[in-house]
Amino acid sequence: MLGEKKLDKSVPIPLYFQLKTLLLDAIKRGDYPVNGMIPTEKELVEALHVSRTSVREACKILSALGIVDIVRGRGTYIANPEHMMGMDSLAYVLLLASTKQEQIITFRVDVEQMILRAAVDQVTAEDISKLQAILDQAQEAYEQGDYKRVQEMDVRFHLSILDLTKNPFIIRMVRGVYEFMAREMILKNPNSGEFYESSKKSHVRDLQYLITKGRSGLDRTESIRLAKIYYQY
Repeated sequence: MLGEKKLDKSVPIPLYFQLKTLLLDAIKRGDYPVNGMIPTEKELVEALHVSRTSVREACKILSALGIVDIVRGRGTYIANPEHMMGMDSLAYVLLLASTKQEQIITFRVDVEQMILRAAVDQVTAEDISKLQAILDQAQEAYEQGDYKRVQEMDVRFHLSILDLTKNPFIIRMVRGVYEFMAREMILKNPNSGEFYESSKKSHVRDLQYLITKGRSGLDRTESIRLAKIYYQY
């Protein structure tokens, strides 16, 4: 049970993220069944010696991902995956399955290359300019040491390409994947210049693919290599 677990305050991973992982592991084990309650905020604070803020942030992440339902004045309950649709349920499965980070990274690369192929015939010069502006903002954020914003720009860049597909089914499906990735994948060493350079190189390759209408090609092996560097895998 959670009371037997400890959070490691010596590592750079935020306590709320560690707590989210502990709760998720407990749900995977079946400690808290569907529609059942997880420990209360007070119980988690006392058992794990964390602040109420950390507990609330962890629960908010799980709620945003559809893992739990927060009922004001009553508690936090395990959500029923049967009530979800499309990629929401896939994100649920990805979270609850024993998915390795390498598998998630490969999955993201494959999804992104699918999106690029779907968007390449739709892209305009104006779209290219907007994508370049996002990359310029990412560069500025990196130079300012705002690594959280760098990650936000990464997600915005790919969501912008997703919108170019103009396919509501693809957009609905893949947006859930990006939300999952943004919340579940955390950089171990975000101030490493290597992580940003890999991201930058990957984005430039994607943009070039769109500019050349696909003539520059897509290299899956290289994309996976760059993604692994980004996540310090």
